Formats: sequence, structure tokens, C-alpha cells
Amino acid sequence: MRLLIIFILSLLAFSFGFLFTVYYIGNETNPIMFIKPIKADTVSQTTMIGAKYSSSQPKRYNTNSNEKNYFGEVFAYKSYIDKGINYSYGAFAHYGEYNVKQVETFNGPKSYYGGGIAGEVNILHSSMNFEWKIIGYSCSITFENGEYTNFINEAKKLQMISEESFGGSIFESSLFTEIIIHFNKNRISFYNSLGITRSIKTRNIISNYNTFLSFTHDKYSFFINSSSTGDSSYYGVGTNYRIGKR
Repeated sequence: MRLLIIFILSLLAFSFGFLFTVYYIGNETNPIMFIKPIKADTVSQTTMIGAKYSSSQPKRYNTNSNEKNYFGEVFAYKSYIDKGINYSYGAFAHYGEYNVKQVETFNGPKSYYGGGIAGEVNILHSSMNFEWKIIGYSCSITFENGEYTNFINEAKKLQMISEESFGGSIFESSLFTEIIIHFNKNRISFYNSLGITRSIKTRNIISNYNTFLSFTHDKYSFFINSSSTGDSSYYGVGTNYRIGKR
């Protein structure tokens, strides 16, 4: 009898482990790094294009999963400064692959694609070669589809993953601050943000945290970033290019 009870409890624990495996949208990270590689008193607006590559680390609550998620992204945006207020808006597109290994029925790489729009506004203080985005608000809407999205929908219907899982489309919003130092035609900036990511369909909410370190020379910018969302962590690299003189 005791062995039977132990077996049943073990089976239930295994089943609940399956039920509570969580999967989120492929592109969970902050979609655009709004770099404006000019001093506030130099020009009032500029247009940028850029690209970013991101790769995930093992899930924080399941470090033995060996699941990997990676994606590339391209984007374009405009940025303006008016009386100490800096605001930007743009659009982006991405393509990636998530290698599922925790749900045996669906194991294997799953591709996905998507895009969306993003924007931010902040209060900008400028003094000598120093600028500070004292406080800012950013938001984005991301739409996504593909094999990975279909996997999440099907696995949820079959109760193989947590009901907290979501794909398809999200709304992200966050508060941020950024410190910028200019020297000659170069600049270095450090950016931190904290916010939430919400599924548009299911209304589920997870937290997000982003850190960017960027270096700019003339029209070219290069950045590295670290992002945490839900139970996932990402590292990325990217570049921006300023179009024209403005």
C-alpha cells in the first residue's frame, strides 16, 4: 500500500511538473534601443535604422532544460528633441527559432516571425558633455506567428504546459533612465528599464528588465544588452546607423 501511495504521489509530481512548464512569446525583449547619437543642442530630429541579435540562457527555474531561443531583428525609427523633451517612435520585424525540449510530443526547433511598433518619451537634461534622460516611458506592441506560436496554442489545449503560457501578441511598457557622456564625435550611454509584458489575448502579465550599454562614433552605434522576462534571460548585440545629416 505504501509503495502504491509513493508511486501515485510521484506520478502527480511529474504531471504537475509538465503542467507548470511555461512558454512565452519568442521575442520577449525590448524591441528597439532608441539611440540618438547627437547632443540635444545639435539638431532637433534624426532618423535611424538598426539590427539586433538576441539569444536566451537556460530558464531560471529549469536550468537543465537545454532549451534555446534566438532571433534576429531589424528596425527603423525617428527621434525628436523639443524643449527638453525627447520622444521617438518606430517599427520593427523579427525572425527566430525556439528549440523545445520539455514537451516530448512537440520536441524540436520551432520557427517564428513577427513585428510591431514601439515608442518612448523622456525628460532630457543636457549640460556640457553630459546628458541624462531623467525619467522616461517606453511601450511597444508585438505581433508574432509561426510554428512556435502554434505549439503554445496546441500544447495549452492539451494541458501539456502551464495556462500562464502565451504567444501571438503582447503589449510591453516600462519606465527607464539613461546616462549619456559625449566626447568629440563619440558617446557612451548606460540604460536601465523596469516594466511589464502583457499578453493581449490572455491578459497574463510578466515582469521585464532591460540593461543596455552603447558606444557611438559619428553616425554608427553599437550596443550590448541583457534582458530578463518571466523566467527567461537574454543577451544581445546590435548596431544603429543614423541616416543623413539630421
